[in-house]
Amino acid sequence: MANDQIEILSSYVLHLNAEYPGMKRKQQDQEQSAAKRLELEEEDKGASSESSRQLKDSSTLADSSKDVEQMLSWSELLLDDKETFQRIMRLSPEDFHYLSALVSPELELADGDGISIPPPIQLLLTLRFLITGDIYDSLRYQYKISQSSMYKIAGQVCAVIYKILARYIHTPTTESEWMNIEKEFHNRRKFCHCVGAMGGRHILVKTNIDMEGSSSKTNLYYNLVLLAIVDASYNFIAVDIGNWGKLSKGGAFKGSSLYQNISRNGLQFPQAKTLQGGRKCVPYVVVAEDAFPLTIHIMRPYQDRYFAEDKHFEFNNRVIRARGVIENAIGIMAAVFRIFQQPIRLRLHDAKNAALACVALHNFMRRNAVARDIYSPSGTFDSDNPTSEFQAQGNWRMYGKPRGLTLLKKQGNRACMKAWLIREEFASYFSKENLK
Repeated sequence: MANDQIEILSSYVLHLNAEYPGMKRKQQDQEQSAAKRLELEEEDKGASSESSRQLKDSSTLADSSKDVEQMLSWSELLLDDKETFQRIMRLSPEDFHYLSALVSPELELADGDGISIPPPIQLLLTLRFLITGDIYDSLRYQYKISQSSMYKIAGQVCAVIYKILARYIHTPTTESEWMNIEKEFHNRRKFCHCVGAMGGRHILVKTNIDMEGSSSKTNLYYNLVLLAIVDASYNFIAVDIGNWGKLSKGGAFKGSSLYQNISRNGLQFPQAKTLQGGRKCVPYVVVAEDAFPLTIHIMRPYQDRYFAEDKHFEFNNRVIRARGVIENAIGIMAAVFRIFQQPIRLRLHDAKNAALACVALHNFMRRNAVARDIYSPSGTFDSDNPTSEFQAQGNWRMYGKPRGLTLLKKQGNRACMKAWLIREEFASYFSKENLK
């Protein structure tokens, strides 16, 4: 991070320290204790000229620090450096204050764990950790915070962020909400009866805490599995993160709550209807990557060896285009929250909360036009122009593949006959539609 950016963040931390009453009282108590301790030492050892000079210098530095804090004006910082703050944090100062107001009450209740740092500063440090992927050593040395406190802050704040912002990951509950998503996929991705795009990634976690909570002298590596469904506007509408083993063997996805909801229609998809001009009722589906099985409500592409007609190629093109939204959503999230650019250095439980917090923040930062322009400006995502065969790649791809996120392995193509017939119905319809 550039020096001017670090200086602005440091200035903001100083401002919050001076502004927050609890921290100010603590600083005053520490200064009084230090002064009293020096006074007692002088009485015991005798007031030497050197110690008197040190005491005077210390008092001068303390006064100077207070003067600097008093001179810092948050309004001036917003007016003069608002654009820089937005570039660093990927959200506006107003949104930061709003988010701080949401999470601060929860963090104040949790401060019994021994963290005496003001909630706004805890939030600022955690957001910087998520956005920059900065290592703890850099953060704790810059802001004079111990490593143990940094671990506590990151885990605690991420849990609170997800708890507060989980409402922004809204899963439709009515038929009209699902049909609004279907309309977007139909208009923007040319895939009717589609109510979401599903994908997943392995999240690599690096920690010295084992599954039972015992410390280890060597680093331990774990895999969390991220499963998510995204709407046509790149917003997450369902997410599930867990440690279910190897997804490539099929048991992991089937062990997730997301699979249970889809297979049992717990998500309450609209009732099956015929495609335009068709005769058979076709269910509403989500399109998915090759790591997921073909089911009644999950459509995946045909494998090469099953290509028999041109309609199969057309179906694959539609699926790939529709599921591009999940690739873009995860891609921009990993590009902004660079914690995913390397293995996450947290306890397994805290790493899960960090990933969930990033998903919630992704939707929070895209909740309106102003926030979207800061978080994902024009050109961020791949082009989704349905009238053009060429799709320009989004800017998020310039960051390369994140080392902390890896693709799920492909599954076999075994499926029930009903799922095969539904896919054939889609393929036939798209082929006829393409000839019109």
